[in-house]
Amino acid sequence: MSLERKLKSAIKANDASKIKSVFEEIYYEYGKLVGFIISKYVSNRADIEEIINDVFISFSLRMFKTEIKNIKFYLAVIAKNATLKFIRRQGRFETVEYCEEYGRVNENESLFYDDFLSCAYKNLKENEINILLLHLVHGYTFVEIAQRYNTPVSTVSSIYHRSIKKLRKSLR
Repeated sequence: MSLERKLKSAIKANDASKIKSVFEEIYYEYGKLVGFIISKYVSNRADIEEIINDVFISFSLRMFKTEIKNIKFYLAVIAKNATLKFIRRQGRFETVEYCEEYGRVNENESLFYDDFLSCAYKNLKENEINILLLHLVHGYTFVEIAQRYNTPVSTVSSIYHRSIKKLRKSLR
């Protein structure tokens, strides 16, 4: 049985020991992945562990309110957003060269960012670039972007995914 089904079943049964058991399975299954995602942006081991804890606390609070169809993806999104929130609080970005536990990560973010922007300006419209930057760099959700531009969430999502496809095509 998949972890998603186990979690749904445990929550539906309202069995605290079952929920705790499934949560532990999720933690051991995806803890290193979450750590790897975080270590792409943060190098201090204590900070990485703090953000990992924040991610799983956030997940534990949300798992009762939201039907989670893909735990791995859900945790990855929470990890990225928690990391960006942490970085904003710190007021700095740092380049990470190596983190032993989570593997080699990140080379030179500024080069990637410059390449991304130059490719984006050549191939995308201004509103497409704005939506990509708000979502990828600043960590805005599609709902927040939609509210900002006073457009439907589905339109923002559509523009975002179409823009990603255009960038992939142009980078090949």
